[in-house]
Parts: sequence; structure tokens; C-alpha cells
Amino acid sequence: MSDQDAPSLSDSALREPLKPSGLAIASLICAFLIPPLGLVLGLLALRSIKSNPATGGKGIAVAGAVVSGVFTLMLVGLTGLIAAVAIPNIAKARKDAQVNACKTNLRTIEMAIQEWA
Repeated sequence: MSDQDAPSLSDSALREPLKPSGLAIASLICAFLIPPLGLVLGLLALRSIKSNPATGGKGIAVAGAVVSGVFTLMLVGLTGLIAAVAIPNIAKARKDAQVNACKTNLRTIEMAIQEWA
């Protein structure tokens, strides 16, 4: 077998892997801690990677943006669900508090009448 028959390595195989973007890594970490911030960082990382091809980490940035987006939607949905359950209960609690305050005032007035009658 001669040197001409040996498989040649392309330039891309000899290149060092690209260093991942710090924004991409931060977006993936923040995706689990603060989802809206992770989404913003993921989109900024994708924009940065697109403008600077020497920076790697596109997959990490996409993963951070997707996970952050899903978690943000879940957070908004959960907040809406909690609000839908809590608002009627808050209104009922307020009404009950007003009724109890009124009953207490009536007892106080009744006691005053009995004492001075």
C-alpha cells in the first residue's frame, strides 16, 4: 500500500475544536435556575456565535434557549393556574373577614347596651 492510497485527513479533522461561548454555557445553566434569563442569554449566544464563526457552542446555546423557553412557558402557565385558583379564594376571604368584623362590632354594641341599660 503506497502513500497515495492512504486516506488523507481534511483540514477540518486537523482543526482544534472550537471553544464554546461563555454565553451559551451560561444560558444552559440559567435555563434551570432562572428560565427567562437563560432564554435571553441563549439568544444572545446564538447571535454572537453567528457573527463570530471562531466561537463554538452553537448546540449548547440552542439547548439553553429551548430548555429555557419550555421552562418559561411552564412558569407562566403555573403562575396563571395559581392566580386562577387564588383570586376567587382571596375575594371569599375578604368577604368573610368583613362579615367577622361586622359580627364583632355588633357584639361590642350589644355588650355596651347591656352594660348601660
